[in-house]
Amino acid sequence: MTDKFNINDYRDIKKKNDGSFVVKKNGIPYHITDKDEFYDEFKFISAYAERHSDEISNYVEAIFMTEEEMLAKMNYEEKAAYHRQKRDALLNAELWKVERHEHEKILGLATTLSDDEYMNLLRYIQSLRDLPEQPNFPNVVTYPTL
Repeated sequence: MTDKFNINDYRDIKKKNDGSFVVKKNGIPYHITDKDEFYDEFKFISAYAERHSDEISNYVEAIFMTEEEMLAKMNYEEKAAYHRQKRDALLNAELWKVERHEHEKILGLATTLSDDEYMNLLRYIQSLRDLPEQPNFPNVVTYPTL
């Protein structure tokens, strides 16, 4: 089974004179030739970009920006919305553990998390909730770690 092509997985896409591409995926450089699985996708993207550079320049720029570069281009409201959305995603990734722990307790089952792990999880979740209260939010944000 082959991986599905996702343009967002690739960075620094450069077309070479011979028609091949040099790309980075997860920080590792790859040379893509016409014998590679996703060559046609890179070829299409490259050809489209040449014909419609004004139309897609903002989109392509956004795809290949680091988080820091992206945030530098945002205004106050956009940064606040971005950080809240990221915070919400981090919260949602953990809240099910709290629910599972509480259900295990109510049912009288052995809990998956120890009491210390559960308390650390609750502190982490609360820190995420308090993120907008940081003094320099949204310009300087420190995300808590679990």
